[in-house]
Amino acid sequence: MEGYLLVTGALFILIGLRALIGPIGAVVRPFGLEADTPDALHYIRSGSGGVAIGCGIAMIVGGVLPAYALAGLVVGIAVLGGLVVGRLFSLIVDGRPGRIALISGGFEAFGLISGLYWLAAPAA
Repeated sequence: MEGYLLVTGALFILIGLRALIGPIGAVVRPFGLEADTPDALHYIRSGSGGVAIGCGIAMIVGGVLPAYALAGLVVGIAVLGGLVVGRLFSLIVDGRPGRIALISGGFEAFGLISGLYWLAAPAA
């Protein structure tokens, strides 16, 4: 489980830093969005950047400190589960997304399934 938390946490931090530092290239352009106001950029930097970084830190702490492993795992499962549910809902109400969103959703689903595996796995 520690490996899952460290790798997933590191990925969350990298993705979050990309959105925090370069929201236009990381979020706006790939998804055909418009963000030309400070309010839009604040929302992208906090929602796509800051939230991902915070979740990644929680997962890494859980991977390093055994007392926080379950908390880190629950954070990962909750966030990835929310992303997957949001994508499934959007698929139903909005239709099929582009390739980047489909690939992102696939990785999120894989991470969710992996996290659920570790949650259900007997303690070593």
